[in-house]
Amino acid sequence: MNSRFGLIMDKLLMACSILYITLPVVIFFGGWLNYYYAVVLSLLFTFFACSLYTEFSPVSIIGRDTAKFWLVVLACMALWVFLSGIGGVTYQNWDLIFRKPIYRDLCGYDWPVIYDNSSQNEAVHEIIGEGTTLFSYYFSWWLVPALMSKLFQFGEPVRNFVLSLWAFLGVFLSAYNLCRYFRKTSFIIPAVFIFFSGLDIAGYIVHNRGFMAILMSHMEWWAKYFQYSANTTQLFWVFNQSIPTWLIVVLLLQLHDSKNQLALSSLTFAYSPWAAMGIIPVALTAAVINNRKVNKIFSAQNILIPLAMLVVYGAFYMLGNGSRPHQGGFTLTDSSRVIYYIFFVFLEFGIYFITMGKTATGYRFYYIVLAELLLFPCYIVFTKDFIRRASIPALFIMMTFLMKFLLDGNHGTRKAILVIAMLIGAWTPVNEMNRSASAFAINGLNSCGLLPARLQKHVRELRREEIYSFGHIRTTQTGLINTYKYNYSAYDFQDSFFFKYLAK
Repeated sequence: MNSRFGLIMDKLLMACSILYITLPVVIFFGGWLNYYYAVVLSLLFTFFACSLYTEFSPVSIIGRDTAKFWLVVLACMALWVFLSGIGGVTYQNWDLIFRKPIYRDLCGYDWPVIYDNSSQNEAVHEIIGEGTTLFSYYFSWWLVPALMSKLFQFGEPVRNFVLSLWAFLGVFLSAYNLCRYFRKTSFIIPAVFIFFSGLDIAGYIVHNRGFMAILMSHMEWWAKYFQYSANTTQLFWVFNQSIPTWLIVVLLLQLHDSKNQLALSSLTFAYSPWAAMGIIPVALTAAVINNRKVNKIFSAQNILIPLAMLVVYGAFYMLGNGSRPHQGGFTLTDSSRVIYYIFFVFLEFGIYFITMGKTATGYRFYYIVLAELLLFPCYIVFTKDFIRRASIPALFIMMTFLMKFLLDGNHGTRKAILVIAMLIGAWTPVNEMNRSASAFAINGLNSCGLLPARLQKHVRELRREEIYSFGHIRTTQTGLINTYKYNYSAYDFQDSFFFKYLAK
C-alpha cells in the first residue's frame, strides 16, 4: 500500500481537492472585484492554498492491490452524477428550472452579470419591472466550468458535459478523501456515502397512512415543517451547495493541530451561506480544542481568509437581500409541531445515535453534531433553507460516525441493528435514483416511438426549460418569476457598498 505511485497520486488528488474549493473563489475575485482587490486577494488565497496543502502528509491508498476498488468507485460516482440530471442527460428535478439558467448566464454574459429587463415579456415586467437587475446568488461552484466555456467558446452540449465532469470530480474527490480519512479502501465507505439517509420511508408511510406512491414520490417533506436531505437528494437538487461542502468538511476532518481550520471552513460561505452557518461551530471546536498552540488558532490564514470571505461575499449576498421576503422564528409553536419534531428527530438521526450508543460519544465532534441536529429544526432563519442546508455539514459528519462504527470489528448486535436501519433509510436515495432512471427510460421509449399513445402525454421532459435565461425568461408563470425575483435578482445595486467600493 505504501507505494511510490500511491503517494504521487495522493499528492495529486489532494492538490486537486484544494484547488476544487479555492479556484472558484479566486475566479470570483477576478470576475467581480476591481483589479487591485482581485490581485491582492488572489495572492492571499494562493498562499492559503499552499499552506493548507503542506498540512496533509502523503498517504498511499492507491496501488495495484486496490485498482479494482477504485475502478468500481469511479464507476459508481459517475453513475450517481449521471442519474442526478446534472448536464441534462437524465431527468432533472424542479430546482434545475433555475440552476440551468444560472450556468447558462455565467457562460454567456459578461461578469458581473447584469440584466436589461426592457425586452422581457409583460408578465416579467409586471413583477420585476423594465430596468436593470444584477444576478446575485451563491453561484461560485459553477465558475470553473463557466470560465472554461467562455475561454474556449463551447456550445451548450459541450458546456453541459464539462459541468458533468466538474460535478463528477467533486464527488469523486469527496469519496477519495473519505477513504483517506479512514485510511481504508472498503466498499462500506462509498456505499454509505451514496445511500446514507434518515428513515424517511417510515415517516412517509405513517404520515400518508399507507404505501401509496412510495415508488416515485419525493418523501423527505413527510414531517411538513422540517427536512434533512439525504446525500443523494442533495446531489440531485442542490449540488452547487452540497458537493463543495462535502469536500470542505472531509478535508477539515483530516486536519489536526492546524493553522488553517477556520480559513478552510470559511470557504463554505462561497458555496452556501446556510451550510456556512452549520460548519462554524465545528470549525471553532476544531480550532480551539484540537490546536496545541494559540498562534495556530490566531494564524494569519485563520484571521484574514474568513475576514475576506465575510466582507466580499457578505457584501455581494446583501445586494439581493432587500428583494427577498423573510420568514423566521421558533417553529415548535403548537403540540402538532412538537409531535412531528419528536418523530423527525428519532427517524432522521436519533435512531442512529441510539444504536451506536456510548461508542459514538468518543467520536470527534459528536456533541457539536448532535446539538446542531437537535436545534436546527427548532428555528427558521430567513427561510426554511436554513434547516435543510445548514444541516449539511452535521449530517455529513454523522455519516462518518456510521462508517466508523461499521468499519470497527466489534459491536455485533448493534452493528446488525444499524445496518437494518440504514437499509430502511436507503429507500430515499433509491427512490430518487428510481425516479431519474424511470423518466430517462420512458423518454427513451417515447423518442423511439415505442411508448403507447395513451401514455405519451404523461412523459416527463428530461430538460427543464421553463426559464431559458434570467435575461430571457420564457415563462409567464407568476410563481416562477417571483422565485427568480426573490432569490436571484438585486435592484438598485449601483449604490450598494459592494459596487461602490469592491466591484470592478
